[in-house]
Amino acid sequence: MLDALYERIARTPETSGFFSSQSTIAADRTKLTPHWSALFAHGAGAHYFGCAEKAGKANARIGLSPQWHSGAYARVLEPIMRKLAGPFAHVIGGKIATLIKLALLDMEIAAETCFAAEEERRSKVMDAVGEALRRMTDGDFSVPLTGLPSWYASIQHDFETMRATGRRSTRRSRADFTGARHGCAGGPLSFRRPGPPHRTARRQP
Repeated sequence: MLDALYERIARTPETSGFFSSQSTIAADRTKLTPHWSALFAHGAGAHYFGCAEKAGKANARIGLSPQWHSGAYARVLEPIMRKLAGPFAHVIGGKIATLIKLALLDMEIAAETCFAAEEERRSKVMDAVGEALRRMTDGDFSVPLTGLPSWYASIQHDFETMRATGRRSTRRSRADFTGARHGCAGGPLSFRRPGPPHRTARRQP
């Protein structure tokens, strides 16, 4: 079953690109049997969850979509279900296989929809933060960052703290500049243009 699965993976352009060579395909294949054997022998314990999370992170790192993961399981489980059905395989084997495929498809659609929605939320947050930062670099500290989802509250709080600090600094700078201008206009810091030099009249002999 695994041989047939990995032969299909190697023939499919969308999946073969995740492997640099036949040796990496073979190496990946050898990891599956111990993984499943340990799962059925010892159950879903801490070791299993650690391995499953490691595999999930590896899939995310290379950009493997959940659809290919679900499709691989469907191809492996179908012949297993037919074999388990025994003499009734011709009656219920196909129905069980179809049921599993549809269940995996439904989970795949739900997972990909969830990922897409989260990616859209992240994109909107990044756009909002980027626009707010652009305004601040232009010297505009008047517009708060609002409307972020609750789980981005720390980002919103930190941004508002930075914005408040920027507003105070801007006000101080303006006050200092205004004070300097008033001083130049005639205050204690004013500078007067020197008049013509005072000449002492000479006494005529």
